[in-house]
Amino acid sequence: MNETRGTPPAVWVLGIAAIAIGLVLSNPVVVVASSLYLGTAAVAEVWVRLGLKELTYSRRLSARRVFPGEEVRVEFIVENRKRLPLPWVVVEDEFPQDLRITGVPVGPHYLPQRVRVVNLFSLRWWQRARRVAAITPPSRGLYRFGPTRLVCGDPLGLAQSERTMEGKAAGDDLLIVYPEVRSVTGKDAQPRALPSGRRARQKANLAEPNEFFGLREYVPGDPLKYIDWKSTARTGRLHTRILSPMPSDRSWVVVNLATVEGTFFRTDAVLAEGMISTAGSLALDLLAKGHQVGVLANSFAKEWGLYLKVPLSASPAQAALILEGLAR
Repeated sequence: MNETRGTPPAVWVLGIAAIAIGLVLSNPVVVVASSLYLGTAAVAEVWVRLGLKELTYSRRLSARRVFPGEEVRVEFIVENRKRLPLPWVVVEDEFPQDLRITGVPVGPHYLPQRVRVVNLFSLRWWQRARRVAAITPPSRGLYRFGPTRLVCGDPLGLAQSERTMEGKAAGDDLLIVYPEVRSVTGKDAQPRALPSGRRARQKANLAEPNEFFGLREYVPGDPLKYIDWKSTARTGRLHTRILSPMPSDRSWVVVNLATVEGTFFRTDAVLAEGMISTAGSLALDLLAKGHQVGVLANSFAKEWGLYLKVPLSASPAQAALILEGLAR
């Protein structure tokens, strides 16, 4: 969006009227002063009309995916790609309030949870200038930047023009902060005890029904569907087919964020953050062990949908996808 605030029409009317009065009164001082006045207004008009043309702005982040507490460098780059110098250019950028920002002036914003980051530049013809700031995200989440407002004008400040840049038009507009990841340690799960005191029989691994491996005599507890009736009829004793075991390397990490009993509209923030961090840690540990891992969560995933679902995969990009989903 471009907005130009040129010289007010009253300035031109007043200048022309002053010249006319000077000519009628044959007063050269009034004529010269009025001419200088109109000349200054004309120069200001040229500056304000051409100031934003061939003026580019870019916001660049040194990293777009980080963990909480990691510092990110932000570059504000302005380039004047024309012969007309710009005595002053103001760049007003919107940043999330939660970020710790150093290296640039920060002011209040009329929107809640937002602040203004202001940079003032003075550019010669064909000049490129940049400023560097540092931001530190304190917690997991998505941090959006922008929109950005560019303002420039003539040396005397008589007129100005401005342009608003939104989204990726101003450069990097999103910082994704992953949940904290901890090392996962612990023993393998053991079969639990039944109420009678006996040990529960450990569940057998899944088998591939199409891969026949051999036969053995029936053992109580074997599934009836695996009994080989031909061998049973021939020998007079029950026999069970031995099937090739199916690899059990598929793991789902399921996160239940209904942390307050009896309601779906309230969340225990501390408990939820701990669960999200634990889920990410477990998922990464399983991926490192060669599992196909997916993640499910009964919570709105920002800009992704009403709930989080990361399909099963063991690809190299799965870890980053899971962490980004949990960040959302």
